[in-house]
Amino acid sequence: VGLLAWLLACLLACLPACLRGLAMSGVQQTTNLNKAMAGSFAMLLECVVMNPLDVAKTRFQLSTGRSGSVSLAGVLRDLWTSRALWRGLAPAAAMQLPRGALKFTVADSVRARFSGLPAAGLVGGFAAGSLEAVLITPFECVKVRLQSAVASADRDATRRALMELLREEGAPGLARGLEATIWRNGLWNAVYFGAQAPLHQALGQDASPFLVGCVAGAGGSLLSTPVDVAKSRLQEGRGRPAWLLLAVVQIGKKEGPLALYP
Repeated sequence: VGLLAWLLACLLACLPACLRGLAMSGVQQTTNLNKAMAGSFAMLLECVVMNPLDVAKTRFQLSTGRSGSVSLAGVLRDLWTSRALWRGLAPAAAMQLPRGALKFTVADSVRARFSGLPAAGLVGGFAAGSLEAVLITPFECVKVRLQSAVASADRDATRRALMELLREEGAPGLARGLEATIWRNGLWNAVYFGAQAPLHQALGQDASPFLVGCVAGAGGSLLSTPVDVAKSRLQEGRGRPAWLLLAVVQIGKKEGPLALYP
C-alpha cells in the first residue's frame, strides 16, 4: 500500500513538467514569457486533475502514528463518500499560476547561467524549489489543514481554516513548515532538473519526455518524501515547529523508518 501511494505521488509530482513540455512543443520561439505561461498552465492543470491523489497522500502522511491502520482503498473510499476528493483545491489552485511561472523560469535561467557546470541542473532546480517554497508555504498551511480528516467540508471551509490559523498563531503561523517546504521543494526540483541531462544521455535524446519525467520525479520523491511527511505534520498543527532534521529523526525513532514512507 505504501509503495503504491508513493508511485502515485511520483506521478503527481512529475506531471506538471511533462505537461509543460507538451505545451512548449508547438512554440517556435521560446521566451521567458512563453516559459512562464506554459509552466503556470501546467501547474494549474495538474492541480485540478491530481488533487484527489494529493488529498490521499496527505491523509496517509497525517494518519501515520495514530491508532488504527489506513489502507489506500480505505482512504479513497472515505474521500469518495465524504465528497472530499477536491478538498483544499482553492488554496492549491490559487498558488499554482505564480508558482509555475516562478519555478520553471528560475530553473531555466539558473541552468543557463551555470551551463558550463556539470551540476547546473541541480543548482537551478534547488534555486527554483527554494524560491517557490517561500511563495507557497502560506497556501500549503491552509491546504494541509483542509485536507486533514478532521477538517470541515462546507463551502466556507477555506476561509474558516485561514481564520483559525491566524487566531491560533497569528501571521507567523502562515510560515509554519517553511524550512521543511524549502528542503522538500529544493530537493525534489534539484533531483528532477539535475537528472534531465543524464537521463537523456542514458535513454537517448529521442526518449519520451514523460518517461524521463517519471524517472526523474520518482528519484526526487524518494529523496524528499520523509521531508514531506514532517512538513505535513507540522503544517497540520501537530506540535510546535521544530528543526526539520530533528522532526524527521523523531518520526523515524518513534514510529520506525517506514513511517517516513507511508
